[in-house]
Amino acid sequence: MFAYQCKENNDIFVILNNSEVEKLKTDTICGLLIDIENQEKVIGTSEIKIDTNYCRQKMEITVSDMCKSEDEKLNYIGVSIMDSGYQYIIERGRFESHEGWSHTHVENIDKMELFLSLEYKRISEKLKKN
Repeated sequence: MFAYQCKENNDIFVILNNSEVEKLKTDTICGLLIDIENQEKVIGTSEIKIDTNYCRQKMEITVSDMCKSEDEKLNYIGVSIMDSGYQYIIERGRFESHEGWSHTHVENIDKMELFLSLEYKRISEKLKKN
């Protein structure tokens, strides 16, 4: 699993594979936070979990929590989704929601269109080598 934030529009992308999607039902999935401009550069950590109660408290379908280092660089993204969002990932291979200031996209790499799937698998392989 890896995640990144687009600098142009603040959208957050979380990329999972089939086994991680299955584990997400019961577990928090931890991964890497990458710099999308330099895809081999790991800038922090990321995680995603199903936490319907937390999302309800915030009155959102997804809630993204972010932390920055002392020098104001992003180094953590945590995404909580409602169970209904998880069902979309299972059925459609992806889920997207709008949080007011950005969109959060959760994608199953194994159910993407071929070009995107190959690109994200290439990034995943590079990250494994680092």
